[in-house]
Amino acid sequence: MANPKGPDGKQIVTISPSSEGLNTWFHGAGDITGSIERSGGQKYLITFTAIEIGTTKEVSINYSEPIEIHDGQAIFTPAASWDVIDYAELYVEIPATPIVSNLSGTGNCNLFPVPGGNLILPANGNGGYNVDLTKAVPVNSSDQTGYWDTDYFTGGVTSSATPGKAEYNLLDFQVPNQYFAVKMPLGQGHGLLDVDVYKTQWIHQNYKFHFVVRKDSPGAGKIAIWLLGFRRFITKS
Repeated sequence: MANPKGPDGKQIVTISPSSEGLNTWFHGAGDITGSIERSGGQKYLITFTAIEIGTTKEVSINYSEPIEIHDGQAIFTPAASWDVIDYAELYVEIPATPIVSNLSGTGNCNLFPVPGGNLILPANGNGGYNVDLTKAVPVNSSDQTGYWDTDYFTGGVTSSATPGKAEYNLLDFQVPNQYFAVKMPLGQGHGLLDVDVYKTQWIHQNYKFHFVVRKDSPGAGKIAIWLLGFRRFITKS
């Protein structure tokens, strides 16, 4: 498609970190995956009582479809109950893809040993294992030597037509957690922690997003975050 231009002949450029086809989604909660209720699930909210000094708390967030995460803001209250010795973290857990043995040898995958566990390789009805692709956890192959394709908008996983040259692998072991914020100090005095970034991070629906807060300062307090994300559908269900 030709690049759009204005009446003066200059190319029209829209500055946006999101991929084409995705829409803005400001949110403070995850989804209910069973019913695909967007942002109807676990809130990004953690509460500490006055006696919970020296405590680490965590909430786990799920999304029902892929989402690009851009940036956001933490709000902690009352501001006087927080100190720079307190901190927050955000990370993504990429679990192992579950598989089951197929004793009849008619499965849809086989295993190939690699450091840490096994690669899950596609099989055409003659494999020793079965993988439910709706539960598959795609892991990016940085050198594009993977065996599986993943639809960027739906998250659907399929065996690649170019095995060994695809963008994603499936693994039967968990890879190290991917951290986006590590020990970010709280207690800025005005009760806000702002984060500005330029790119986005793609999150598959079978990943788990974790919000962790450590509070060592005295006093009860709450902390919540909202995130700017981009997703294909922006209805609540």
